[in-house]
Amino acid sequence: MKANNELNIEELLQENQELKHRLSLIEEQAKLKYQNHLRYRLGNVIVENIDNPLKALSIPMRLLKVYKQYKEEHKKRKI
Repeated sequence: MKANNELNIEELLQENQELKHRLSLIEEQAKLKYQNHLRYRLGNVIVENIDNPLKALSIPMRLLKVYKQYKEEHKKRKI
């Protein structure tokens, strides 16, 4: 009986590890999907460049560039 329980525990531990791995893959996929959203990209440009006054002046152009890239990517996806 004890050997059977030990085997069962080992199987459960292995299954737990596999589920954790699957969960981490799903979380990474969700993170990448979110990072591809236009809102995320635009906010990222602002956050990365707001601290430096010289870079802050370039924010409008950078936002426009990100927007154009996003639109271009979506045109390719629809085709």
